[in-house]
Amino acid sequence: MQTSSPTKLRRGVVRRRGSKDALVPLIIRAILSAADARLSLADICRYIERHSADYAPCDDQAAARWHSNVRHTLSHYEFFVKCGRVPTGRGNYWTVHPVCRAAFAADDFRIKRARHAVQVYEKSVGVRTSSSRHDHRTSADPIC
Repeated sequence: MQTSSPTKLRRGVVRRRGSKDALVPLIIRAILSAADARLSLADICRYIERHSADYAPCDDQAAARWHSNVRHTLSHYEFFVKCGRVPTGRGNYWTVHPVCRAAFAADDFRIKRARHAVQVYEKSVGVRTSSSRHDHRTSADPIC
């Protein structure tokens, strides 16, 4: 396993060796830190910039890359649920699926277990997982 010692990259940029903070736990912590447990993409990115040295404000290209990664992560995992548009009309609010909130609040970030819990829940209530990922939920939905 590599240690977290700095390495020099081209053009004088110094970067830590080893892995960055994982985005999934950072996103979950961001969402759960909100009073109503939902945040927009922009608010999630601001939280991550403030709470992780690995994703601190950097050049525009690097910021665009990890912001895109956050967007992909939110869309990829079933336990992130889109719920309603932000008042400005630019983007949606994101929340954590209710069946995962207790585990995530207890800092249990086992992704496979969370994905399985959502799949079992959706199967038990008769929701088709493949189509439900692309539904646009509103704030009137029970998940939000």
